[in-house]
Amino acid sequence: MTQDKLDKLNKLRPLLLAIQQINNGTGNSLIPDVAGILNFNCYSPHQKTISTGILRKEINTYSAVIYAMNIDNLPQDVTVEVWNWTSFSNPQKLPVLIGNNTLVTFPYRLHPNNFASFFAFLTPANVRFYEVRIRYSGNRNVIFNSFGRSPALEAQEGDTVLQHQFNEVNPS
Repeated sequence: MTQDKLDKLNKLRPLLLAIQQINNGTGNSLIPDVAGILNFNCYSPHQKTISTGILRKEINTYSAVIYAMNIDNLPQDVTVEVWNWTSFSNPQKLPVLIGNNTLVTFPYRLHPNNFASFFAFLTPANVRFYEVRIRYSGNRNVIFNSFGRSPALEAQEGDTVLQHQFNEVNPS
């Protein structure tokens, strides 16, 4: 899809949202697939990638936790990666989990006004250095924070990276 078409779809979003509210309130369908149109993530044709940079795992850190929050009125797709840089080269991607140790399939659909807590275990993999990398639309209403967590579920101050501290990267 061209940038011009994406821009036109984005301009129609307020109207489509209003139609969706009418559809939901009356049971009638003015536009049959308005939900499908709105679920199409067209804020940006390009994904933005942000990174914590390499973090040294604090001694009491057991897992890396990534909070993702969507305060937009549309769903957003996000991809979260945690990389083990202990070897100093050839980083290895660690499994990212959610909830009760459920492996996440990415991209993950983050619904409007929702928050998700992703995590990756660091201690079992003997990780000393790690990086959190996130791909998303770049929408300012999608916010990420990352921190290390101890086995007692306490945040580890040295491993904390807030939204404004992530760096935009362009990995190959």
